[in-house]
Amino acid sequence: MNNEKKTPIGEAIIQNNPTGYGLFAGIGDNFNSMGQVICELADDAISNLRANCSDPDLSMTVVLSFENLGDAVRIGVVDGGTGISDLNSALTIACRDGVQTPLNEHGFGLKHALASCDSGPTQEWVIRTRTKKDAQKNRYREVTAPYSMGTSENDKPMKVRFYSGTGGLPHRTGTAISVRCPMVKFRTVKPDRKAASSDFHSLVRYVIEELRYVYAGVLADTGITMEVVEISDGVEKHHVLTPLLPAWEDGTVTDYGDVPCDLGGGPLTIRCKYGNILPTKANAVYYKCNMSSSGVELRINGRAIEHGLFDRVWGEAVHPSQNRFLVQVDLITDNSAALPATKNTKTSFCEADPRLKNLLSWIASYVPAPAKDVDTLEARYIRELTAKRESDPNALRVSRSLRDTAYRAMQSREELEKQLGREPTVDEIARKTGLSRREVSAALESVVEPLSLEEPVYADGGDAVYVIDQVRDPDGEDSWISGLQFRQTVAGLTPREKRIMELRYLKGKTQMEVAREIGISQAQVSRLEKAALEQFHQMT
Repeated sequence: MNNEKKTPIGEAIIQNNPTGYGLFAGIGDNFNSMGQVICELADDAISNLRANCSDPDLSMTVVLSFENLGDAVRIGVVDGGTGISDLNSALTIACRDGVQTPLNEHGFGLKHALASCDSGPTQEWVIRTRTKKDAQKNRYREVTAPYSMGTSENDKPMKVRFYSGTGGLPHRTGTAISVRCPMVKFRTVKPDRKAASSDFHSLVRYVIEELRYVYAGVLADTGITMEVVEISDGVEKHHVLTPLLPAWEDGTVTDYGDVPCDLGGGPLTIRCKYGNILPTKANAVYYKCNMSSSGVELRINGRAIEHGLFDRVWGEAVHPSQNRFLVQVDLITDNSAALPATKNTKTSFCEADPRLKNLLSWIASYVPAPAKDVDTLEARYIRELTAKRESDPNALRVSRSLRDTAYRAMQSREELEKQLGREPTVDEIARKTGLSRREVSAALESVVEPLSLEEPVYADGGDAVYVIDQVRDPDGEDSWISGLQFRQTVAGLTPREKRIMELRYLKGKTQMEVAREIGISQAQVSRLEKAALEQFHQMT
């Protein structure tokens, strides 16, 4: 390093202000799909309604329209909110003066979305807005493309023009945004290679699913409603959106409700629910029970931000048998400082943010990693045996050797199902197990015969081994208590009892360790654990 004393002999200003056109073009094309862009257009409207939801004069409905122009789609967003009082801030890139909720904290959303639709020389967009002051004066304000910052000779400043009347706004106050999007870009709402050949109606269907998923918590909990208007050949089709929620499998869900928390930036509320979901054929993309949709789903005030994160929470890649496992986490607060920072696209969180690391640690401490094959061999065996026992408690029990053969056959059946993608035949199972076709048939038929899950199958002067101890994941990575039976049982426990059972039987901690972690005495832990176990024995 040069430590020589330096004396400046002059200086000059670096002219590094970006041109408006160049900057506007540069922020486009950062999204993976037009579905994400459309959500950006809706975010400001929803943020405004959420921040002013106590105002009885506002309409709590956001209407999105999609008009087929052949080579393009005209996208519209209309709300009945308070209107944009400061258009200068709203149309200044990275300006945060108009922040109302975490949904519009970056100051990029509107500009980002407009540029992503079309930032070229042919861009077409219009913004009309009406505040209470405008309504009193019987006027509306309008700004039209192209986007400009007036930073160069050829970059003329944008102008807001005042017009008398309502400007076609359906409510006394509110905002309407209209932007033309080339069809080639609009087709990216469909995430597959067949998008180029998809008709307009199919593309709108994908948009609807995206909106229903992203804003599921908003639609379910806030009183805000959304409507999509599909326009083609002059015909309008109206779609009132309902929240897209997963179909939870009965008996597998643990719901912690609202948990106060501080991730390092101030208090907030965490809503956490986890369990197994059922695949829904009607959904085109979401809740398909595949690797891309399993794991953890993170939201802010009901708005989806990121999903997946399986390896970041539990330190391992998701296994195909865990595809049905889902954790829903919603962070509730209007204080942006309390939240992990989001990227400008609102499609993920900033990985290095310590608040995100604290959130992932919170999830790992509250949600046990799902065992592999949670609902395959183990669950089927338990479910079939229990159902048969309940329907016919006096039926004859089968021999131990036949049960062993049945277990081998079921293991092989599971493995073949994964390999073949279908239910294997008896002959295929026989070849894999080395048994005869007759032996396999008899063994599989015997599975539905009842036997007590508490029946001892081995004892050697110490603790007996029971049937329930043998009905588990063949990989032996997790005990049976981490599977379906445990999740069914803990659903009826109190939050404190659930926490004690998780720490004791999933994490293997002693009663003293549990007592220190949750801040009660060892005697209290013992008493609560005993009560939970009594409930467990009653259920099993």
